[in-house]
Amino acid sequence: MDNMIESFRNETSMVVDCSLPVIYYTTRTHKQLEQVIKEFRRTMYCGKALMTVLSSRDNSCLLSLDRGRWSSKNDMCRDCTKIFQSALSSIFPIEKALVEYLQAFAILQQQSIKSSNEPGVSNKPSTSNQETNCEYYDNRKTLNHKSLPPAFDLNDLIESGNRLTACPYYAAKDMMRAANIIFCPYNYLVDPGIRNNLQISLKNNIVIIDEGHNIEDICRDTATFCFTKQELQSAIKEVNNVSTFLFANQSLMPRIEGIRNYLNNWEKWFDDKVKNMVIIGTEAVQEWDVEEFVQSLKNFEIGIDNYNEFNRNVYEFCKKLRDDPRTLIGVTQTTGTFLESLDTVLGFLFRDWGKHMVDFKPVLEQKVRSNTHDIHSWRTSIYNKTVQTESVTLRLICLNPAVIFQGLDIARSIILASGTLTPIKTLASELGTEFAVTASPRHIIPEDRVWVKALSSGPRGTRLEMKRSAQRRADVQDELGRVLRAVCASAPHGVLCFLPSYDLIETLVKRWKETGLWGQLIKLKDVITESKNPKDHESNMKRYYESAEARGALLLAVFRGKAAEGMDFRDRQARAVVTVGIPFPNIGDKAVKGKMEYNDKYSRDKNILGGQEWLKIQAYRALNQAVGRCVRHAADWGAVLLVDSRLADRGSHHYLPDWVKSAVST
Repeated sequence: MDNMIESFRNETSMVVDCSLPVIYYTTRTHKQLEQVIKEFRRTMYCGKALMTVLSSRDNSCLLSLDRGRWSSKNDMCRDCTKIFQSALSSIFPIEKALVEYLQAFAILQQQSIKSSNEPGVSNKPSTSNQETNCEYYDNRKTLNHKSLPPAFDLNDLIESGNRLTACPYYAAKDMMRAANIIFCPYNYLVDPGIRNNLQISLKNNIVIIDEGHNIEDICRDTATFCFTKQELQSAIKEVNNVSTFLFANQSLMPRIEGIRNYLNNWEKWFDDKVKNMVIIGTEAVQEWDVEEFVQSLKNFEIGIDNYNEFNRNVYEFCKKLRDDPRTLIGVTQTTGTFLESLDTVLGFLFRDWGKHMVDFKPVLEQKVRSNTHDIHSWRTSIYNKTVQTESVTLRLICLNPAVIFQGLDIARSIILASGTLTPIKTLASELGTEFAVTASPRHIIPEDRVWVKALSSGPRGTRLEMKRSAQRRADVQDELGRVLRAVCASAPHGVLCFLPSYDLIETLVKRWKETGLWGQLIKLKDVITESKNPKDHESNMKRYYESAEARGALLLAVFRGKAAEGMDFRDRQARAVVTVGIPFPNIGDKAVKGKMEYNDKYSRDKNILGGQEWLKIQAYRALNQAVGRCVRHAADWGAVLLVDSRLADRGSHHYLPDWVKSAVST
């Protein structure tokens, strides 16, 4: 009998796990997630497959941030959701003086929080029913799959959180445990630190990356780390402060001391490098070969031989900061994030004994700025004081997206979806992976529902080769204004115009106001400019959508901006799209220049594009994304005008989508 039972156990242990994989659906913005969730709502799976949508505290916390007390919503959340009284009983051994200090600190903190009139912040002490000083946090479990509709986006989650006085941030995290589909922005999956903090496991699960043409840049940006000497010094100050609480943090003290010594060595490294830099104008820049840079770190005992100890210290310290920060008095979440980010990028640099060192470019930048402050009495200016401020920034620029993307390989399946992924072969090489299945279907829009034209010259014959030098010419700016005037007079409802930069938009608006073209445009349509400020963006887009449906509107936007990639323009909202120029990345940027040099060096070994070809692909992907705003479904229709004489050359058509290529060639 015992043998039979043992045999049965052996057989059942070999049964394949039949649990359903979790689907992680990720894209660039919550606005794009709204569109996806809207489509999910229409499927037969809605209501059968449970879902949740993840967001940061900045986007989902319902309390207003009091910057007089907290530097970030993360710090505010940590203070409002912890209990001081129970903390004191758990600290042992501890000096009487420290107990008294903590008790006083707790009372002041409680009074400070209670003094707030903010809805959701409790005005009564903690009880068994109320765990913390945040009523939203205490009620988080009332916001769940039963109290929410089968499909909900971030706005729905926040609205329900306000109605139930429950925290959307923590509720969404709690719902992850039962969810079959998890919607989130890229960084929740791509950033290993965020994945670890949220305990997101991709193993045997499915990852869908929408707008997949962004994934190269997202991966490089995730592994790139920039920090200033001032941020370093701020972290040192907080770690020095908490190191004085010897008994409260007795078990953690070796970790704290290790971190303090490591950060102090970094400060010495900064001082040593800056003293040899020569400022020309307002800045100085020093670049290294990565081997030389790594050797300089080793000289200050912050190199590869010291990393493993730093990694262990940061892990234990930040775990304590997240899980039970009650004795880490004065340490903000900002410092915790700084330590984790520094640990992460050094991990990329040093892991596998420097396997990825060549994938990084170190750059040290020193900038000096003079500010003149007028100090006034109530009537008379007393004196002017000139203050020089200095910033020193170290940039560890990642040049290889595979450094990050390889961390997703444990997933059961990874699906990249986008209209602008070509060339797919080199994309796979950049990401350090292979795609077993690729598909490139025909565009859903019939050819007779879209009109495409490349424009070489304007109404008065001025040649429109929209390179940066030409964009600064007054005659080209005037001709471009006349082109837009003609389009606005011909195209009904909404017209989108995409330009290379916000600076060019400002220049054009100023010029057209001087010449009178601006007045002619606003007689034809409401003219709205895309804003760099996220707060203004929503109101500007709302105004555009309303105007496009009414008398008509012209939106002046930028390539790679939210309007170009993060918004949906259906039907009347985009009857015409005008693109101006070819949006090449700025080769003066150290990251772009470094990437081009890296690709030239490793194009043959890694089977990636050469630097110039990579640059061109980046430009045309941005152009093609903007063009795609024109037609959004099978019954849609519209016109596309490519304003640049270079796009009239058939040689450039190779980089355009098939549906644009065939239309512009006829």
